[in-house]
Amino acid sequence: MPSTHTSLHYHLVFSTKHREPWLGPESRSRVHEYVEFLKRGMVEFEEKWLW
Repeated sequence: MPSTHTSLHYHLVFSTKHREPWLGPESRSRVHEYVEFLKRGMVEFEEKWLW
């Protein structure tokens, strides 16, 4: 029986001009937490709506 397979890949790239450090340690950890939150949301969305 034929089947359909969906695979979504995300590649996020963040950088500053001339790759200069811009975020302090506290801000950096908050940004990492936020990106992880977004990633978990995308995974949950895929599991709920695409499978």
